[in-house]
Amino acid sequence: MDKKEQEQYVLKRLQKTIDEYELPESVDEIRSSKHKWSGEFIETKYNNGTIELVDPLTEFYLCKKHFVYFSDNYGHILDVKNKRIFAFKAFSFQKEIVMPALMDNRFVIFRKCRQIGASVVSGLYALWKINFNIAQFVIVVSKTRKDAQSFKEKAMVTYDRLPSFLKSKPTRDG
Repeated sequence: MDKKEQEQYVLKRLQKTIDEYELPESVDEIRSSKHKWSGEFIETKYNNGTIELVDPLTEFYLCKKHFVYFSDNYGHILDVKNKRIFAFKAFSFQKEIVMPALMDNRFVIFRKCRQIGASVVSGLYALWKINFNIAQFVIVVSKTRKDAQSFKEKAMVTYDRLPSFLKSKPTRDG
């Protein structure tokens, strides 16, 4: 595939992403911005195992601006009991209720039942927040230190699997 064909492929995929996630930007707005479009193309591996050709600057921008896009394409779930890792794909109730609550409010208190994925989504959100935003401070409060460390380990599964162009540099405290 030559450079022109690569660009056409990436632009077509970008339009599909904009439609699927109902993003407010258009392909032309993203492409005309030097902060959102580099014109260079690389392969990236999504959490479902597919490998796609992307503009790394555009992919970083989409992940930074749209938590649902980031979590659906790069999020992973750690099954501690079976020691397996699965691709995360948000359920509709998570996209409609849990994720907006996290993004729109400074403090969120869950009154919830078990097994709805609140800790998974919260961990992905904390990772997304600290990876794509400057000077973020996240505190994990749990019953025990072991539970808090387990929560962090589950979020780090996603970080460890991010492509290098999406990873921010860790600070001295990790």
